[in-house]
Amino acid sequence: MLPTQCRRNDRRRRTETETRGDENVEKTDYYNDLKWCDCCGDYQRYLKSLDHSYCVDCGSIVRLFNEGDWEAFNEQMRSSKPKGGRPRKKRSAESA
Repeated sequence: MLPTQCRRNDRRRRTETETRGDENVEKTDYYNDLKWCDCCGDYQRYLKSLDHSYCVDCGSIVRLFNEGDWEAFNEQMRSSKPKGGRPRKKRSAESA
């Protein structure tokens, strides 16, 4: 059996995104993940606890986004939401 035909070599290395059926599952890279630190004024690595996450450099509480990025994120989410309410029922011409 050639080395390329070996079952061990058929196993693919894990990538950031794996496909399971129709669902894409993103793999989180905790070592390179960053959150906003108000004290440092930059995105920093952080330590996660049950209640809060803390900056690795200064120890203050970090959050996901800074103010500008948070507003841009919310604006993008607002624009992608469907407009209006419940869709109208399909009626035939006879029922009107």
